[in-house]
Amino acid sequence: MQHKAGIPDNWILLDSQSTVDVFCNGKMLTNINEAKRDLTLHCNASTMSISKKGDLRSYGTVWYHLDGIANILSLNNIKKKYKVSYDSELDDGFIVHKGNRSQCVFFLNFLRRGSNDDLQKHTFWYCRIDMQQNKKTLMMSIEQVAQAYTARGF
Repeated sequence: MQHKAGIPDNWILLDSQSTVDVFCNGKMLTNINEAKRDLTLHCNASTMSISKKGDLRSYGTVWYHLDGIANILSLNNIKKKYKVSYDSELDDGFIVHKGNRSQCVFFLNFLRRGSNDDLQKHTFWYCRIDMQQNKKTLMMSIEQVAQAYTARGF
């Protein structure tokens, strides 16, 4: 399902510039509740106050803002919890490694908006979460990652 700004709401973006983890899709979170204090979030569009937090399975607590445009994890915060590597050859993506042989690969994506005369191209790193399986987990097994590739590519 498409969300605001044309970013699917089942994608998690990896942001190397962000200092906080913020989600707009409450279906990915459990235990959503009022935070003890609000977060003032400064972004390109404006400044906003966020008052709720929720839990992302296999990761931890993140801020929850229903009116946000994307689910964002801070690269800085992820690397405090997991090993992160970058593979520019096979995956062309950031790989988040969990100790039990599971991983999540954040792939490069291009989002194009506007007419051909006024084309804006945005690049970002994303990991798609399958909401049909609805395991609400960030990490994927090696077998799940392999399904995204052809036999030659894996």
